[in-house]
Amino acid sequence: MSASPSIAPRASLRLVPLPLLLLGVALGLTIALFAFARKKQSDASKLPVIAHVPAFEARDQQGRAFGGDSLRGTVWIVDFVFTSCPTVCPRLTARMAELQGRVEKLGKLRAPVKLLSISVDPENDTPQVLAAYGAKHGAHDATWTFATGKTEDLDRIVVQGFKQRYDKADPSIGIMEVMHGDRFVLVDARSDIRAYYDTSESGVLDRIVADVERVGDE
Repeated sequence: MSASPSIAPRASLRLVPLPLLLLGVALGLTIALFAFARKKQSDASKLPVIAHVPAFEARDQQGRAFGGDSLRGTVWIVDFVFTSCPTVCPRLTARMAELQGRVEKLGKLRAPVKLLSISVDPENDTPQVLAAYGAKHGAHDATWTFATGKTEDLDRIVVQGFKQRYDKADPSIGIMEVMHGDRFVLVDARSDIRAYYDTSESGVLDRIVADVERVGDE
């Protein structure tokens, strides 16, 4: 009598207990909600894009071409001054000098950080004059650029481009000196304006440095 063939036992189906299954689902939902909240928080903390800086042409303190394309790939803090200004410009330049020391101590960011002072009196502020002005205020050429262009381009650069005030001196209408905006402008590596800063506010440099780090690592 032949032996009957052996039949392999079927693998038993192990059921996950309902409490463990519910715990796994709850854990998955918690992780998903946490990731969503972190993304929303990150998006909310980003500075808005205010405007795009258009192309412009100028010269830096070394006489080299400097324009809108020079802004790309770098985070810039920008202000507007002129070397003979007796009022707000000394404060702006002193703040820039303080900021220079702060940004040079920053850790490595995705985009380098530099400072830019654009003259609103190009007829008098030649590259040589700006170079002497920068040296007087301790500017480091590798960090702080001074730019000068043509008077006829200033409205397009200052008002239309950086959205700042500019009025040329004209005694016939009561303007005795060049009037211009006194805010710092934060420009990102895509040449987009991201913030303006009132340089008279206390703690403004701390806020600028924090924003520079956020924008520089985008």
